[in-house]
Amino acid sequence: MAQSNPFPHIQLKLVTDAPQKKRKTPRELNPRTAYNKAQRVDHAEILGASMTTLREEWQEEITRRQQEGLPDIPEAISIFLKIDPSSLPVDDLRKFGIEVIGELEDGYIIGASSDVTLSSLAAKINAFAAAGQNNVAALWEIATGTAWRYERILSPALLAEWPQIRDQDQFVIDVGVACLGMTHVPEHPNKRRDKYKSEENYLKALEKWNDKRDQAYDIWSELALERYDKLADFVNKYQGEILTGMIDGDHDPYSQLPDCFTCRINISGKGLRDLRYLFFSSESCPHSCAHSEYLSE
Repeated sequence: MAQSNPFPHIQLKLVTDAPQKKRKTPRELNPRTAYNKAQRVDHAEILGASMTTLREEWQEEITRRQQEGLPDIPEAISIFLKIDPSSLPVDDLRKFGIEVIGELEDGYIIGASSDVTLSSLAAKINAFAAAGQNNVAALWEIATGTAWRYERILSPALLAEWPQIRDQDQFVIDVGVACLGMTHVPEHPNKRRDKYKSEENYLKALEKWNDKRDQAYDIWSELALERYDKLADFVNKYQGEILTGMIDGDHDPYSQLPDCFTCRINISGKGLRDLRYLFFSSESCPHSCAHSEYLSE
């Protein structure tokens, strides 16, 4: 049964199973995209510099965590992008080696790359600089630093509490963990049923689609369990507790693949601040952000 999005402050989207968007050719490119295309070398240098900074920040963070004995985090770089969605469909970001974690307003995307060298993204940018891969012009920004994690992932209530959080405080929060990965389910045959010459051809296409959907679900299930186990291990290392099992996020009406799973956890303030390094699409307090003295009542 489909669940409603428990995190209204962030709009999640089933990118993996969304029908392939036919790229509309606007009469005129967005002025910013057109400028980037005209100044491709400069734009490629700006994106390349941001990408280099991301890699350096990742390595510095890994080194710091090892030195401080902090829990391991997934081998994946978090990426915050701004794109021109009229020229670069969100699902095309997989071709850049980017898993879409969440799609926000105004072209902002929360993503992650399990390739910590960002080699696929680098190849696209280099090709763009050499007069190819024109869709890179629609990749407007690659953010660096960590400020965006708080502003874009935390709910308003939790964000307001953030500056006052102490290591020893205890919180009960709901977290949403993205688990679509890089899997793609093609458009359901029913959406183009009138294109088939016969009912037999349609049924054959439907059978193939069902096989691909089942394969995608197996991959999704495996990834969801893997990320749930990593979350449980992470929470345990901060002496926390997972209070619920996995609750599926919104489902696509055809494939029934959820875009994420959610669960409720009890964790210390120190652990809460560290959660931003996992595959989270959102974090929110179920009712209000309660410290341990209120939780014990």
